[in-house]
Amino acid sequence: MVDTGSTFSLIREACWNGLRKNSELWQPSNGQTFLLANGQSQRARGRVDLECRLHGSEFCHPFYVMANQDLAFPVILGLDFLRATGITLDFLHSTYVMPTCDGSFPFQAEEQVKPGDGARILLYVAQDITPLSNPELQDQIRNLVDGADVGVHDKQKPQQLLINWPSVCTTRLGHTTAVTHRIATVDELPVRQRPYRVSVDKQELIKKEIEDMKEKDETTDITVLEMEDGGRLKVLQSTSDSDVGGQRVDQNFRSFLREIFSDKVFDEFKANHSTELRKLMHQFSSQKHYDEEVSIKCPGSLHVFCRKSMEDYFSGVRGADWDRGSIILSKEKMRSLYDDSLRAIEGMIRNILREPNLKISYIFLVGNFAQSPYVSRFIKERFGSQCEVLSPPDPQRAVLRGAVTRGLMLNVMENWQRF
Repeated sequence: MVDTGSTFSLIREACWNGLRKNSELWQPSNGQTFLLANGQSQRARGRVDLECRLHGSEFCHPFYVMANQDLAFPVILGLDFLRATGITLDFLHSTYVMPTCDGSFPFQAEEQVKPGDGARILLYVAQDITPLSNPELQDQIRNLVDGADVGVHDKQKPQQLLINWPSVCTTRLGHTTAVTHRIATVDELPVRQRPYRVSVDKQELIKKEIEDMKEKDETTDITVLEMEDGGRLKVLQSTSDSDVGGQRVDQNFRSFLREIFSDKVFDEFKANHSTELRKLMHQFSSQKHYDEEVSIKCPGSLHVFCRKSMEDYFSGVRGADWDRGSIILSKEKMRSLYDDSLRAIEGMIRNILREPNLKISYIFLVGNFAQSPYVSRFIKERFGSQCEVLSPPDPQRAVLRGAVTRGLMLNVMENWQRF
């Protein structure tokens, strides 16, 4: 069966035993785990390279061997198989096309394969279950649903569900063995607990600790990766600097506020209204990636510590202005807050590119700092002539997806010490 939701191709242990030669053994799976359809995570038994033949084309492809109970089909062909063979699926016409063959082939195979018959693999794709066609049973289902004490609209969905999926439904009311589940009744600790209240002081402390962790976590990490066979990534070199990136941009903005209001005013405001300062910085952080003029609402409590009017503070300040309770930062000023970080990052990248044993083809920009169009444009202008610079539409979400992938497929990356 072809499963477009599976990254790798899988084979049952029993199926592999029927295909392998007497002296043939599988290779170690290096701890590769898979998230199954039932939500459980299971580790592969091993890894094998199978000689496959499909419509006259022969090729070798890797498969992960799974325990018999972990696979619903003897063989599951994943996305790696589709990429390797160049197969194109046409779901509109229920056919598939191979680049080495003329014409198209239907999803459902017409012949069966015996174990050991040249290790041939036929292509199967799940088809829709044929709806119930027995008029008598359809009438029984309608009568059962019509007797339910619900509205007409609510009756249509279960009625259609019973007719479309007759193999898992029955017209006899009572107990069913079509689906079973397990209820654990042992004395185990609960996974969840009801939320409990905390005092106002503790709430403020929790918020402060969370904000501090957010600030400390925004570092600049540059990692050199090599793509190996099978789609695995190998870390060749890694460097990190916590003093550049988004955290440095925030520090530059705080320094800019000190220049405007003076150290004394800023320190008094920070000591007496730390929550308001965090809200002000949160506003800035949420807009600092815009490559345009931004407006930041200033808390009213700041006025208490000011020795003159806000207009006087901003008089003659380049790149910033005061407008009806908000600080207006020009596009040029916003860019200037990035400049020292970008110079440092440029130096880090150039040091890597000078390494004689490294051949860099691509630079991927991901993470919170890469959300800025100014950052992306800067890197492309500096290094676009040496290698291709790429950035996903949502660089911050790319990091989250990478962490999830790393957790589900533990051996997708070698020599990785941190994520």
